[in-house]
Amino acid sequence: MRVSRAAALLVPLVVVTLAATACTPGPAAHHGAHAPAASASQELPYDVRPLIQPPKKYFGVSRPKVPTSMKPVDAYAEMVGRKPNLIGYYADWGDGFDATGVRNAWSVGALTVVSWEAQDISLTDIADGVSDDYLKDYARAARRLNIPFAISFADEMNGNWETWGTTRTTPQETVRAWRHIHDVFEDADATNVIWAWSPTMPGGHRAGDVRALFEGVTAAPDIIGFTWFDHKARADWRLSVNPEGLAEFKRLAARDLHGFDVRKAG
Repeated sequence: MRVSRAAALLVPLVVVTLAATACTPGPAAHHGAHAPAASASQELPYDVRPLIQPPKKYFGVSRPKVPTSMKPVDAYAEMVGRKPNLIGYYADWGDGFDATGVRNAWSVGALTVVSWEAQDISLTDIADGVSDDYLKDYARAARRLNIPFAISFADEMNGNWETWGTTRTTPQETVRAWRHIHDVFEDADATNVIWAWSPTMPGGHRAGDVRALFEGVTAAPDIIGFTWFDHKARADWRLSVNPEGLAEFKRLAARDLHGFDVRKAG
């Protein structure tokens, strides 16, 4: 799964494409996205393949306090006229796995995307295994939950404003760290994890940009959804501050192309 905020479309969002970057379940993996989750002792590894070949495009959002609370998601759904089924949130390297948040999103038919940010450690140290005890604990916690979610590691790595960005880290080290993390999760048999890639070219959220977003996601078969970054951060990305952009967003979101219950995919 690749995530982009937003590479070719120049809008403040996360565009999600899912590919063969999920850990591959073994031949004994037996259930698809519709099956209930249980403990690892009761369930075989989760098969996420139905979620990376969904019946419709994902329709997502990232807002403050989610998915610990889903009330901001409910308010967003009321504002734009469609219920999101992809929920993004940000976590620092060293934070524990938010099993409760992943459950909260899944319980309402949404997939969680965790943007995992290496704030206080270099990507070289991660690739060299310096924090493997933490990483292995996180992977085991994800496996125990056995509910699908996505991880986007070191988002906006092609920008120069993050500590893991282009001024301090080479592309080779970024790839090496990403592969090491992926391998640890694979060793833990955490096949419920879908892997995301999140480069950046953020822009304004005028109506034209919103239209370009929807048209681009619709036209590209390998892009299966997006998550709107509905935050006030370096700039104010919230849809609510631009009535023209919000109106266009609501108009395009009303089409039947977007949104589905992730628990029933496949």
